Amino acid sequence: MPIATAAQGYSQLHEEVTDALIAAGLADGRADEIGQHAAAAATADPLREPAILLHMRTLAASGQVPEALRTGRAFRRRHRR
Repeated sequence: MPIATAAQGYSQLHEEVTDALIAAGLADGRADEIGQHAAAAATADPLREPAILLHMRTLAASGQVPEALRTGRAFRRRHRR
């Protein structure tokens, strides 16, 4: 397997595992604990919708609803370009 293919597969797996861990943390009511991880995932790839949605859900669950909405609007603007 070429190195580039393996690296791409690893990167995708890392994103999927990170998303799953963040979603599990949300389900457990630990939004405050996982906020940094959700923000980092969204920052790492600002056009990756699952990461943005998890970040928005984390913000909303931790009482930061206006920031969650701003994050969604910013994603929509970036996505349209």
